[in-house]
Amino acid sequence: GITASDISEFTTLQNMVYYKLLSPDQGTVRSIEVIPWGSNLDFLELANFNPNSDATSVTATSVTAYQMKVVLHANAEHIITISLLLEERLAFLADLFACTYELNSKPEAQQHNVVRNLSGLPTNVTMTVHKLKQKLTNEVRGQSLIQRETERMTRWMQEYFSPCINRFATPHLDYEGGRLFTTMWSDVVDLGPNEPPMDECTAFQCITPMAIVYETNPLQCAYSTETNEAVAHVQAYCPLELEKNLSFIYSSDGSIESEKEYYINKQFMSWEQHRNKAQMWSGDMTSIVSANENEQLRFHIGNLDKVFVGAISGDNENDWTWSDEEAWRSSLATDNFANLDYTDMPWTVNTTHVALNNDGAWSRQYGWMMMPAVYKRDPIPPRDVRRRLEGEEEVSDSLEEASNSDQDQNLLPEEASNAEEEPQNLA
Repeated sequence: GITASDISEFTTLQNMVYYKLLSPDQGTVRSIEVIPWGSNLDFLELANFNPNSDATSVTATSVTAYQMKVVLHANAEHIITISLLLEERLAFLADLFACTYELNSKPEAQQHNVVRNLSGLPTNVTMTVHKLKQKLTNEVRGQSLIQRETERMTRWMQEYFSPCINRFATPHLDYEGGRLFTTMWSDVVDLGPNEPPMDECTAFQCITPMAIVYETNPLQCAYSTETNEAVAHVQAYCPLELEKNLSFIYSSDGSIESEKEYYINKQFMSWEQHRNKAQMWSGDMTSIVSANENEQLRFHIGNLDKVFVGAISGDNENDWTWSDEEAWRSSLATDNFANLDYTDMPWTVNTTHVALNNDGAWSRQYGWMMMPAVYKRDPIPPRDVRRRLEGEEEVSDSLEEASNSDQDQNLLPEEASNAEEEPQNLA
């Protein structure tokens, strides 16, 4: 292996390796390992990081060179660990500040837009701008979350981080480097009258991520629910990426018929579960009342195999209704129902439903089956857009213009913000 003892030597070695590898006669790099300096004993030796390297005698009050290396290795790892914890706290505060600033800058029209979950982890909560702002900017006794987290970090630094680092530098056994070389950070045993344990470093709860100090004599730290929830929210939703709602105008004969707003929920759930979500969204399962609407939905479900729509079975196989009370159009159903054999799926009243397949055809499905679904509602534009729509301006019938306009629609009603279950993020 190649070991450098300083930056200059590291640069020289780096250049040497680079030019060596330019030759076609040389091999290839198989692996590169970067480890903390405290774990690299070769580096410590080359750097003469040994305050008493010439010591050869062993007495009751001395430590051998080998013992010093072992202790230094353990202490260096601990210093690295708590330094990384400090960096993590600082990074969290920076991200929290940036996210809070971004949330406060969002206009009223976007307060109920869904914020995309960037973590990739499943969640039962649909986060909106308004709800995330409540969680990250709430005040307690006149203090904002940023102020509370700053105080928590400062106290952790004052009560744990700095005292522990300083303790390593205290003189011990006549060694220049002090306890860094002679006493492991985890030493909780009283070694004698003049050998107190490393109390400043041994509060093990204080080396858990985002721990807070709640007692100083003796020092004790604890898990903070508020802090860890804030960390989870920042990691999942910041920087903000807002979901775009699906909104277009459909028509049956070329004339503008209606403008609707759709929500494609990609979660696999039963028909009833989807309908509950749709109603919490102030809508319902989508009806399909024109060939154009059917085609638009087919296009937007993309590579999903099939999605539930709002059809509900009646008394016989030709008796259907839409859950949102739109009129059932038999001719449209005749054109779209796939020619499938339903002998293995007997008709059941009120529990047989319809799925829109990704080829645009419809297929019969039982309500207990699990698949994505499409919801529909009347759009809820912000006040300034509502005024414009109620004026004399012409409403565009272009799907592209409707999708890319500045009419940021509310994806969830404020009334649903405290519900136990809510529509899932589309990410």
